[in-house]
Amino acid sequence: GKNIIKYSDIERPFAQMRLRGGMADAHANRCAILENLILNQLLIHKGEVDSVDADISADDINMYVQEYLDNDIRQYGSREAMREATGFSYDDLKQQYERMIRNYMIAGRVQYSLTNDVNVTPREAADFFNSLPADSLPEIPERYEFSEIEIEPTISEAERDRVRGQLA
Repeated sequence: GKNIIKYSDIERPFAQMRLRGGMADAHANRCAILENLILNQLLIHKGEVDSVDADISADDINMYVQEYLDNDIRQYGSREAMREATGFSYDDLKQQYERMIRNYMIAGRVQYSLTNDVNVTPREAADFFNSLPADSLPEIPERYEFSEIEIEPTISEAERDRVRGQLA
């Protein structure tokens, strides 16, 4: 679909894991984070294709958004302190939370619709796949697409002189 996963989407939760002491295997942690992000984006894409988001009310989203914002304000003490600590204004955070909660609700509804009638235990699934001959399982090659936006700023000589003057 049109959903992308940025490197920062992986590094932000990875940094939180490091802070909590979960640094046993950095590569495995990043892989697990990426796998969860991919699964989540697939669920969101299916939800958008199936118009699952039409069932999600703005009131439901706003209720959760307000809880997140109230918690942030309590944590930082004020909107100004929150902006200083996070680098985002109240309205910016509100938009981010709206998008995050909307996506979370879509993914949850799609996952529920896909798994609601499934009555297979993990043990039964493992036994089934272990009973298949290794050469009968299709090999799915890994495929990645990377892109990078790089913008070289043009700095005038006057601006260079001004900065040199400040640094001196």
